[in-house]
Amino acid sequence: MELVPGGLYVFMTMRAEPGDCHWGLYLHHTTTTATNAKSKSRVVHKGKKYHVRNPGSEICYMPAHEIVSDMLSTLFLVGLLRIGTIDIDVANPTAIRVVDAIITALDAQVYELSRGNSIYCRTWVVGTIRALLSAGHLRTVIDATDAEVWAHIQRFGEAEWAGAEKAVQPRPIATFDLFVV
Repeated sequence: MELVPGGLYVFMTMRAEPGDCHWGLYLHHTTTTATNAKSKSRVVHKGKKYHVRNPGSEICYMPAHEIVSDMLSTLFLVGLLRIGTIDIDVANPTAIRVVDAIITALDAQVYELSRGNSIYCRTWVVGTIRALLSAGHLRTVIDATDAEVWAHIQRFGEAEWAGAEKAVQPRPIATFDLFVV
């Protein structure tokens, strides 16, 4: 399966415990082909990675959002799950800023919320999906409770863990059956 421009994906990366994954969101902008000096071409997937991460041993999370030029080569990537399409023109910077503002709305509060165990990567992902749905920017139907969404994402990570651990390439890109895209 290919990445879709405007596609919103849950990405998962490996943690130390087998089957345990870090979660984030990835908004895919474009797919292009680049050619290097030796005339070798490669596919470049450009988009923005959104997540909250714990940089140390303390239980505190901080926003960590960044433009990436090849999401599929992310270190320890378990896989990408397409949850829908953002209803914007990804080539329009103004439209991207509107969606970016919704996704990053909690950034100023993430640290304090995480200290009270109110937010961490998984709760942030599910909450952000709901915020995008409420704002009308995510084209998808989630016919499930937050707990069912959570469990479905978790099962995907557990199922794909062994392949990630063995560095099998390419990493899987899938669409949830809980999401009608």
